[in-house]
Amino acid sequence: MTFHHDDNHDLVALCILEPGERCDSILAYLKARGLDLKYFEKIPPNEARFWDQSGDLILIDAELEGADIMQFFSHCRSAFNSIPVVAFHNGARGTRDAALIRMGAFDALPKDIDRWNTQVYLDRAITQAVQARKLLSLSRTDHVTGLYNQRFLYENLEREIRRTARNAKDLTVALLDLDNFKGFNDIYGHLKGDDILADIGRFLQASIRKGIDSAYRYGGDEFMVLLPETDLGQAVQTLDRILEKLRARISEPLTFSVGLALLGDCGHASDLVRCADEAMYRAKESGGDKVVKVVCQKKEHTWLDGTKRI
Repeated sequence: MTFHHDDNHDLVALCILEPGERCDSILAYLKARGLDLKYFEKIPPNEARFWDQSGDLILIDAELEGADIMQFFSHCRSAFNSIPVVAFHNGARGTRDAALIRMGAFDALPKDIDRWNTQVYLDRAITQAVQARKLLSLSRTDHVTGLYNQRFLYENLEREIRRTARNAKDLTVALLDLDNFKGFNDIYGHLKGDDILADIGRFLQASIRKGIDSAYRYGGDEFMVLLPETDLGQAVQTLDRILEKLRARISEPLTFSVGLALLGDCGHASDLVRCADEAMYRAKESGGDKVVKVVCQKKEHTWLDGTKRI
C-alpha cells in the first residue's frame, strides 16, 4: 500500500509502548509515514494530561505492568471515540486478539509478529485514522466558513479550561458579531452575505496562532476565537490587529461588536461563552464597532469600565 505524506499530514500517534528495539522500530516506521509522535512509557488511566491530548491513532502495549486495559479502553471510548487503537499483546493469534477487539481495539497483534506484518497492520490502521479524521472534520466544520462549528467549540473549550486550570495560565475568548449584517443581506442578498462570511472565516483562520488558538462560526454572523495563554490586554492587541486588517480586506463598510471574556474562577464553557455574549451585546448596545472586556466570575462578572453585573 502506497501512502502520500499529504494524506498523513499532521496525523498524531499516541504511543504507549514498552521501551526497546521493537518500540524503536515501530516509532521509526510511523515517523517515516509522516506521523507526529507522542510517546508514553506507562498507561495513564487517570492522567488528564494524556486524555486531553489530540490524537488520530493510538498504539498500546496491553501487557504493560500495572495496566488496566479494560479501564483504558473505557476511557478511550469517552475521550477519543472513533480513533483507531492498535493493541500489542504477549499471546498468540486467536483468543487474546478477539478479547482486545471486543474491548474496543481496531486491531490486536502479538508482540512477536514479524516486522513486515507489523507494518502491514500499521498501514491499515493509518488508513483508518485518515478516514476517521476526515469524517470527524466534516462533523466539526461549518460548511460556509470552513471554521469549526459551535458543537466543537464547547468540546474544545472544556478541554482548554481543564488545561488552563492545570497550568495556571490565562484563557480569553472573543465573540465577534457583525453590526447590521441583516441590513447588508437585505441590500445585497444572502449569497453575497455568505461570501463575506466565508472571507471572514478564511481571514480569521489565517490570522491566529496555528496549533494554539482556534476559530469557530458560533452562529449566523457571529464568530468566536479561543485564545489560550492570553490575558485581556494581549487579547485586545490581537483583536485590534485582526479587525484592522479585516476592515482593509473587506470592501463593504462592515464593523464588528466584540466581547472579550477572561476566564476567572468560573469552571464551565457555557459560563465563559455567556460572559463573552453579554460583553458583545454591551458593545452593540453602545453603538457597535467596539470591544468590551469582562472577567468571568462565579458570582459577579467584573467589567473593565469599573461596573459589575451579576
